[in-house]
Amino acid sequence: MAPAHETSVAVRINGGLVIWDAAAAGRLAFDRLRNRLQRRDAGADPAATERPAHFVVFDLLRLSGTDTTGWPHRRRRATLKSVSPPTRCRRRGHCARRSPRRTPRASG
Repeated sequence: MAPAHETSVAVRINGGLVIWDAAAAGRLAFDRLRNRLQRRDAGADPAATERPAHFVVFDLLRLSGTDTTGWPHRRRRATLKSVSPPTRCRRRGHCARRSPRRTPRASG
């Protein structure tokens, strides 16, 4: 049997974008995220490379048409783990080194 993350499962999740501050023991860097999201000029690509953002999933809200919000938190977390693809990040703050690099846009 294939793992759930390799099958087609409809889910609704709750999460958000974060930037980890590796210099501060992997804490969240809200100011860096805000500054990064405001970049729209030529500095946007370098900012993405220097301070990559990651989508962190917090909760499972629906699974294959079933409302899971009434389930106990532990059950939702366990189910979320079973349907999530494996992460490439072993601990907070170390995802940036493993994120794929964006290809620079051609000018013109």
